[in-house]
Amino acid sequence: MNDAADPGPDLRSAASDETWSVDELVAAVRAAGPRMAPFDDQVVAFCGALSRELLGVPGSRDLPAVVALGYWLRPASVERAREAFRAQEDAHTILVPRGTVFHVTPANVDTMFAYSWIPALLTGNANVVRLSGRVTDVTRRLLDSVARVIEGPAFEDLRRRNQLVFAGHDDRISRALSSVADVRVVWGGDATVQHFRAFPLPPRGRDVTFPNRHSLAIIDADAVEAADDEDIAALADRFFNDAYWFDQGACSSPRLVVWSSPGAGGAEAPRRRFKAAVGDAIRRRGYVAQTGIAIEKMVLGYRRAAAADGVRYERDSNEATWVELPDLDLYDRATCGGGIFFEFVSYDLETDLSALVRPEDQTAACFGLRPDVVRALARRLNGRGIDRWVPIGRALEFGRIWDGYDLLQEFTRRVVVDVGRPGAP
Repeated sequence: MNDAADPGPDLRSAASDETWSVDELVAAVRAAGPRMAPFDDQVVAFCGALSRELLGVPGSRDLPAVVALGYWLRPASVERAREAFRAQEDAHTILVPRGTVFHVTPANVDTMFAYSWIPALLTGNANVVRLSGRVTDVTRRLLDSVARVIEGPAFEDLRRRNQLVFAGHDDRISRALSSVADVRVVWGGDATVQHFRAFPLPPRGRDVTFPNRHSLAIIDADAVEAADDEDIAALADRFFNDAYWFDQGACSSPRLVVWSSPGAGGAEAPRRRFKAAVGDAIRRRGYVAQTGIAIEKMVLGYRRAAAADGVRYERDSNEATWVELPDLDLYDRATCGGGIFFEFVSYDLETDLSALVRPEDQTAACFGLRPDVVRALARRLNGRGIDRWVPIGRALEFGRIWDGYDLLQEFTRRVVVDVGRPGAP
């Protein structure tokens, strides 16, 4: 007689009450049936229906991340993605799905799983999405919307070919799901990436990884000084969106603010003006820092100030902490999030960025820099870091190209069709 408690099922559907052992789910993945064509009408219709659901649910307007995803799924946006996808084909090349994609998704950004799942879905792949067990209000709203849409009779094929599941951090489960993955997408930082690389993929399988990332804002001091009050208020609102939507926890949220200034002392007044406007935006938007985060920010700020001469610690409120660094060598990228910003005034932006930037640097959100200056900076860095240069306010705006990957291409294979030309066998 076995007295051991039944451990229960390995996996639970995030869209229904269904549960499976990992062996049952692996068998279902293998039996899912023929692959769908990229941008199949059923998939396009599903994206449109999910967009309407997300944007139409009462209270969704109070959840900016849900609204952003809803807009990203609109038919016009999907059509632009289809056009970009088709532009990669020609008379002798077609793009086909890779097969099955296993997504390991992060806990710190509620909607991030959708941003790899949807491109993989659009390109015709079957999907297993392993979700974090930390379910927020945003996650629940999104999963409920997915469930309502995908349970419709028009999407039976999608239901069979796409499983969104809750699973514990169990190596046995991770190994089994990796064994059937033609592509494995791993979000969650360096340690998570290294952990999953221990689980073999099929011989033709490949990883698409999103390790630790860091982002910054670059602001031209003269542009802040020249802007009128209305423009500065709008800039502060956009900065708030970039930094505070996910408590500064998104990989593209700015943690360092680099001020480009023409001469010594030239950034003091613009900085005061900008920070005051950010404080106003925080109050206007009703953001309140959790007590624990406020304490962590205070501790981190004081530690930085005590560690070196010339570091200035400025706590505007529980919600915004600013730490001015006299030297970029003092910046170690450590943060607790929740609205702590390190600042540095640069009098030679190209030289200072060249010394600062590393491969983990992802997004530079800019204000007041001319496009030709930004292109020159990107050329100078030459791939050492910063994969995205965007205006402040668009740091969290997801695109098919992320961390240097074109996801529509990562989830497809290129098939050469080179017959019928002179000299062809």
